[in-house]
Amino acid sequence: MSNVFISYAKKDAEVAKILSDSLQRAGFSVWWDRHIPPGQTWDNVIGRSLEAADCVLVLWSSNSVVSRWVREEADRGARRGCLIPVLIEKVEPPFGFGRIESADLCTWHGDEHDPEFTNLRTAVLDLVRAAGGERASPPMRVSPAVSPADTHQPMIWDPDYLEKVTQSLARHLGPIAGVLVDRTSKRVASRQQLYDALVTHIASEKDRAKFLQSVPK
Repeated sequence: MSNVFISYAKKDAEVAKILSDSLQRAGFSVWWDRHIPPGQTWDNVIGRSLEAADCVLVLWSSNSVVSRWVREEADRGARRGCLIPVLIEKVEPPFGFGRIESADLCTWHGDEHDPEFTNLRTAVLDLVRAAGGERASPPMRVSPAVSPADTHQPMIWDPDYLEKVTQSLARHLGPIAGVLVDRTSKRVASRQQLYDALVTHIASEKDRAKFLQSVPK
């Protein structure tokens, strides 16, 4: 199965193809062809590919925000904790998706050195690695393992607090921050453990210090 599933409106197929081609050149396997062969159903073809993907990208545009199918696919990705929203037009994501930081590719036309695209590529790689997927790439930083004892009594987190942590982390990592905070908060038992795990995703020592200074105490 593919590393990446791209959800998009039919009218945005050209953008989806450009993004798919760029991600494939980066070494990812990508599912984006929405053609359903005769005799097959949505669940058999698209549904299975969606559930098996390590990462789900949803391309938000004026076309996709009103698409029931795109919202359904995005919701499945969000429930699995592997959704990365991507703005390809200046639109408000549908209700319920605004809390997840979006990659901004509104002015992107395929430049693979564009900072927004490179941030997105890194976010995708983090999710693929976290899911145990394979992709030809340099070794990535791995968060310290949390001992089984830490997961016996997980914290009950205040959503506003996690949102502030996400905003602090997003200044350094971009759209992947929301996914990392969501996943990490489910397997740690204290704020300090959360910070210790999240800070390992930041490469620069200077930026690590800035993150630790900015998070709620």
